[in-house]
Amino acid sequence: MSYRKFLFGISMVCICAVFTHCKTKPVSLVVQEISSGTGYDLSSIYMVDDSVGFIVGGSRYDIGIVLKTTDAGDSWSIDSISPKRLYGVHFTADRTGFVVGFDGKIFGTKDDGQFWTLLESAFVPLYDVSFADDKNGVAVGGAGYKQGYIMRTNDGGDTWSLETIGRELRTIIFINDTMGFIGGYGVVMKTEDAGATWDTTDARGDFFVSIDYSKPIGLYAAGSNGSVIRSQDKGETWTTQINGNTHVINRFSFRAIQVLYGPYAYVVGKNGKIMSVYSNGSKWSNEKRFTEMHLNDVSIQPSGLNIAVGDGGVIYKFF
Repeated sequence: MSYRKFLFGISMVCICAVFTHCKTKPVSLVVQEISSGTGYDLSSIYMVDDSVGFIVGGSRYDIGIVLKTTDAGDSWSIDSISPKRLYGVHFTADRTGFVVGFDGKIFGTKDDGQFWTLLESAFVPLYDVSFADDKNGVAVGGAGYKQGYIMRTNDGGDTWSLETIGRELRTIIFINDTMGFIGGYGVVMKTEDAGATWDTTDARGDFFVSIDYSKPIGLYAAGSNGSVIRSQDKGETWTTQINGNTHVINRFSFRAIQVLYGPYAYVVGKNGKIMSVYSNGSKWSNEKRFTEMHLNDVSIQPSGLNIAVGDGGVIYKFF
């Protein structure tokens, strides 16, 4: 397998290593373009550990694929498991995996992705899935901005119930075994009972497509209209970190955000947009773009293994 290496400088005086608990920016970043073996768009990535990880994607109406790595992202195998694009992937602590897709199909695996079993066919668009523990999980989706779907299981994915709401939903995360957050069109919702009930927070002003959490710096939500908001009190109040687009200024369109204990975070989006935050988690800076393809998700690990995925089958490792 071949890949291209790019080096680009980042102007800071700190010489600490990337992704340690140092709170300042590294001198340089190394980026490697990895061959995915596919030209289909890649939607989401989930690293189970520093060696094993999964990417899902495909073509909305034609195919859903799962990519797997066992060598820290240097090479990927491909499995086609669905007739429609897959958008979300999650693994529980016992390494049970779940993927969800455009036609409402939910697949599960108990053997690190060797075999995927169809668990549910809801016939509604699903975009993300997360579990509070080994039993309680939620998948979310929607269409047309004003139609949203929440699917819930309390038996480890064997059975699922469907709830509809009046806002399209795109992202779900649990930060412990009871508390979780859903992001969607003009809304961030919160649960404190593992997804049984949901309350609306005061987050407003964007179509929130990605949420992540790290204890030192709190909760972040990124929007497709270019804003990033932050909560330091588990969703009770929110402050704006990056202002969104206006009718006059159209700067960003974000697709995913991930926060690392440190604090450290990346947000990625359309046309290869990538921004990072260091120090106290409030000052964001632009990174040099290493692709013009839309980046749809990013995974960052304490070890320094960081992978971005996007349209056209692009995969980038950066250090």
